Amino acid sequence: MDIITGYTGKAHVTAEQDRDINIGIFGKGSCVLRTGQQLNAVVISGNEIRITDGVLIHQGCAASIKKNTTNSVTIANGSQGMKRIDLIVARYTKNASSKVEAVEIKVIQGTPSESNPAVPPYTSGDIQGGDLTADMPLYQVEINGLTIADVKRLFTVQRSAAEFDTEVDGVKSTLSNRETIFINTTAQGADSDAYKTATLDLSQLKAGIAYAFALNVVSAINVEQYSQEVSCKLNEVDMGCNGNYYKLSSTFFGKCQNSDKLYVSAFKNGGSWTGVTIRGIFIPVD
Repeated sequence: MDIITGYTGKAHVTAEQDRDINIGIFGKGSCVLRTGQQLNAVVISGNEIRITDGVLIHQGCAASIKKNTTNSVTIANGSQGMKRIDLIVARYTKNASSKVEAVEIKVIQGTPSESNPAVPPYTSGDIQGGDLTADMPLYQVEINGLTIADVKRLFTVQRSAAEFDTEVDGVKSTLSNRETIFINTTAQGADSDAYKTATLDLSQLKAGIAYAFALNVVSAINVEQYSQEVSCKLNEVDMGCNGNYYKLSSTFFGKCQNSDKLYVSAFKNGGSWTGVTIRGIFIPVD
């Protein structure tokens, strides 16, 4: 194993090692970083496009146009009544003899056509695999007659780590606000009481978010000859009732917020309660 980020007393860090590190961070593809003007294309005339400052990563190879400078490329004249597509690429090259590497902005000229011009081919290459040429497409230049009709960006701009962290925090917050909440409780009162009631603690819900809810109330009394009735209210609005049997499983549906009052009442005409349990599921919808 060879140390990379350490002093060895001699020059030892290779371009291949540096590219491998970048590939580990940014992936095997190509992108532009959020620095400078991000290699923006500015049309100066029908024959000139300027590429502003910025940094790119091409298959792990980092290259830049210095801050507050530009690279100009020449677009060949178009032809009246003809259309053409040119490519502006960042071209990596390696001299087979000297091993000197470089990245330059180049134009690949397309073939004119009256109606449907084709995008010219380029050399994708594999830098780490040892290829001597590898193009990173930057812009597609559409020429109509004698004018540049459109310049389309072909690269992606890589988010910074700080931007990624901010986005992750935003997603976490969104997911937290979309969390389904379960609230379980039992009705209060003695088993001999005619009435039992329960108020659900809606403070557990997120403020400002509306929830669709389903309440299931399981209630029973100990003597089959008697009956009961279970009802649900949201604030002062009746959400329904169920009754006329000594054992009941009642379900109520609605929509609420944490500022609302949601409660359940159970009434019996005899016997003793053996239990009144409430289970609620609250699903954020707004």
